[in-house]
Amino acid sequence: TALLMREGRTTPPQPISEVELISLMDRNGIGTDATIAQHITTIQDRAYATKDANQKFLPTKLGIALVEGYNSMGYQLNKPDLRREMEAECNQVAAGQKTKDDIMAPILFRTRECFQRV
Repeated sequence: TALLMREGRTTPPQPISEVELISLMDRNGIGTDATIAQHITTIQDRAYATKDANQKFLPTKLGIALVEGYNSMGYQLNKPDLRREMEAECNQVAAGQKTKDDIMAPILFRTRECFQRV
């Protein structure tokens, strides 16, 4: 067995188009056909990302700081799993399988726990 070390740098991911973002959101269970466009508008309105001349999304300094802040807290608020779980729970409320109170307590507990650590 051999070990080879090369000098180099990691490179950031390439910017993605709105179509690619929608595909990623769909694959990760984030949003519905009715809400995905609003999610995308919200990240731009809050200045977490902008579009470049080629209509590709670029994170802003604020967007990068938000993700880095979440990561430094050790809680994955910015990861798709959490959003997917919340979307699934909301769907269960819509289907009458759970009540709003059933899903809100665990969500509030998880997020409160995160912010209390800070």
